[in-house]
Amino acid sequence: MTPRKPRNQFRVLFELSVLIVSVAGLMHAVTAISSSRSITQKLSSSKIGSQVLSATSDGASTPVVILLADQADVSAAYSIRDQDARGWFVYNTLTAHAARTQVGLEEFLRSRGVAFQSFWAANMIAATANRQLIEELAAREDVARIDSNSPTRWIEDPI
Repeated sequence: MTPRKPRNQFRVLFELSVLIVSVAGLMHAVTAISSSRSITQKLSSSKIGSQVLSATSDGASTPVVILLADQADVSAAYSIRDQDARGWFVYNTLTAHAARTQVGLEEFLRSRGVAFQSFWAANMIAATANRQLIEELAAREDVARIDSNSPTRWIEDPI
């Protein structure tokens, strides 16, 4: 009978250690993936106004304002002395920026048969949406916030 070489024992121990580390790494990766999904869901839901969440909790649709993340930079207007030139600069900058940045979101809404109205001054879109659509919108990187667009009476008495 040949005595076992100590090398084989160390090799088995080494392979077992590598296996344990690999399994631990795999478990960590799975946990990280599920955690990142959870973080994405939390970030998406933090984009949705509480009024919108409560209005759509029962499956209903509600009017919303979808504010885009990319807003135009009109700070150069401060250096323009001529009032008309400054006004035209701001108008042209805002309209061109909205036209360029809203394309993807408009295509997304059209593909789902959603009617909408585009606004250039604040780079936003108004639409009516249910909870599922709102959550899809909130998951988009080009959407900064989704707030209620329901009529509000500030001055006159409620009817």
